[in-house]
Parts: sequence; C-alpha cells; structure tokens
Amino acid sequence: FKIIKRNGIEKIQAHYGVVVSYDLKEEIIWQGDRVMQFIKVKATGKLGNRTIETYGEASPMNCVNKYPIATAEKRALSRAVLQLTGLYKYGYFGQDEILDEKDENKLVKNLKNVLPKTNVQRNMGNKKA
Repeated sequence: FKIIKRNGIEKIQAHYGVVVSYDLKEEIIWQGDRVMQFIKVKATGKLGNRTIETYGEASPMNCVNKYPIATAEKRALSRAVLQLTGLYKYGYFGQDEILDEKDENKLVKNLKNVLPKTNVQRNMGNKKA
C-alpha cells in the first residue's frame, strides 16, 4: 500500500474539487478514576453528483497523540477524499489511518494506563510466587 500525508490529501481534494463537511460527536466515559475520550467525526463528502458519508475516530484504543479531535477530523477527511476519488482501490491510505511500530508501542503503553484492570489481572497481582 501507499501512504499519503495530510498535505497530499488536501492537494488531491483541491485537484478534484472534493467538498467535505463535518459533524463532531464526543463521548466521555469515566471508569473509576480513569477517563476515556471517544471522538467520532462524520465527514460528508461531495464530488460532482456523488455524496458519501464516512467516519474518522480517535480514542485511547487507536490514537497516541494529545489532539484526538484533530486526528479524527484528519482520518475522516482522508477517507472521504480517497473514497470519492477512487484511490482506495489502488492501495492508497491516509497517513493518519496507519500506525507505525513506534506508535503501536505507545498505544500499548497508553492502553495499560486507560483500560480498567480485570479481576484476573488484580488477582494475579496479589499472588506471591
């Protein structure tokens, strides 16, 4: 597959005349003393007489940076532009849709801090060898 950076997505958007509008949904979930923010951005994209709706998401499970709303918006834009222009079928993806190994390692670390411990994890932590 091939990865396109944000400025590349915007160039493709301008070249083809893709118009995108957004609708933001935010959900905050408290689990004990931990808080999780879930962001969903619906992008409505138009190209000529075609209209599509697609989503960009960001949560502690798929986002390692400190700006989840911008990340969800970028993902939604990439998906809308690549779908409307047909570039997905040729193996093109937006950079924000792909996690590299460094980001995967950060994501695993973040999840350990965000997800509640299960009973098994709690019990194993209390047992002595």
